[in-house]
Amino acid sequence: MHAIRNASTPADLCRITAALDAAGVDAIEVAHGDGLAGASLTFGPGSNTDDVVQNAVFTTLLLPGIGTLYELQKAYDLGVRSVRVAMHSTEADIAVQHIGKARELGMDVSGSLMVSH
Repeated sequence: MHAIRNASTPADLCRITAALDAAGVDAIEVAHGDGLAGASLTFGPGSNTDDVVQNAVFTTLLLPGIGTLYELQKAYDLGVRSVRVAMHSTEADIAVQHIGKARELGMDVSGSLMVSH
């Protein structure tokens, strides 16, 4: 998303997600490049998505400090059942609450250290 300034159109996303779903991809992450609550004047607006996935699990991205427990709950309420919590090592202590909430909701959750190289 960053490479194209978060400018994917709903038609682009529908075509891509439908093709991934048809190819048998188990989980498809649909998120703003900066995760839940990332669409802002600071990070740029996100585009919309459409409900074209019938088999794969919808997953999303959450960056602690940008996305909150509120956005995580909202994503779950919309049908997202998997989340990747991405953080810098300095945010690992904050990410514990996001990972815990996702587990409490019964979501598949993974942690990802960004720029760990």
